[in-house]
Amino acid sequence: MTETPKIIAIIVTYHPELSHLKKLIAALLNQVDRILVVDNNTPNFNVRLLDEISEKLEIILNIENFGLATAYNQACTIAKTQGYSHIILFDQDSLPAANMVIRLYSAMSNTNQHTFAAAAAGPKYEDIKGQKLPPFVRIKGFHLERIECSENDVVDVDHLISSGSLIDLRAIDYVGNFTDSLFIDCIDTEWCLRVRYNNLRLLGVGNAFMTHNIGENYLNVLGRQLPSHTSPRLRYQFRNQVWIIKQSWVSWRWRIISSIRCAKLIGAYMVFAPNKANNLIAISKGIFDGLANKMGKI
Repeated sequence: MTETPKIIAIIVTYHPELSHLKKLIAALLNQVDRILVVDNNTPNFNVRLLDEISEKLEIILNIENFGLATAYNQACTIAKTQGYSHIILFDQDSLPAANMVIRLYSAMSNTNQHTFAAAAAGPKYEDIKGQKLPPFVRIKGFHLERIECSENDVVDVDHLISSGSLIDLRAIDYVGNFTDSLFIDCIDTEWCLRVRYNNLRLLGVGNAFMTHNIGENYLNVLGRQLPSHTSPRLRYQFRNQVWIIKQSWVSWRWRIISSIRCAKLIGAYMVFAPNKANNLIAISKGIFDGLANKMGKI
């Protein structure tokens, strides 16, 4: 384990709200060694305004929208080339607490003190729209169990959302890069499944905090708030989930869990969401795309 970590924050942007992006960068300046913004071809992205913030900041402007996974992989390549030990990923609408990164690193360092065991660690997060579900999940039987985690706890989990995840770069070498062809949605799910398949650990850290934006909106499903997405995103979601289910290394338990979840989501969108016809078309196309291996940018 590296005695003194070198941590680079990676923020992938696409049509960001500039004021929030500046808050995110400001919140990270004293927590990491460098900040890398990878912009996926936002029109009129104002580099000069961001450049004024700090010499720690580096910006990559992609000539087209290459997707989230490819942007992560671009940044990982740079991080390795520049000798960083860890990356920490952020969506443009996340905001970490002032001590989040060091608390994630401390939990991971304790776990990896004698042998490389933990691939990544993630914080507790609260949705900016007010939802406060327990953020960590673990596979139990044929469903995902949500885990409560006190401030004094570090828990083993089976999934971490990408935003806020501190990743030991040795894990990228061990389990592979993020899957470019997924483009957007389920990128963290698929990578975490590979981590667990390779018997590495994912840690949920109870004393690390972040706010985050989950989904464009919420559906009220029989009194339960379900994050919802627009029809184009639904196509990506269902395509990618179907593609993941088909992978030979994915466990039967996950295939069953994901299939049940997809069925429940279809029911929710058909009964409780607006634009039912558009949603049905998008979901149907996504399922067909996944079965036919029509991957990449739609």
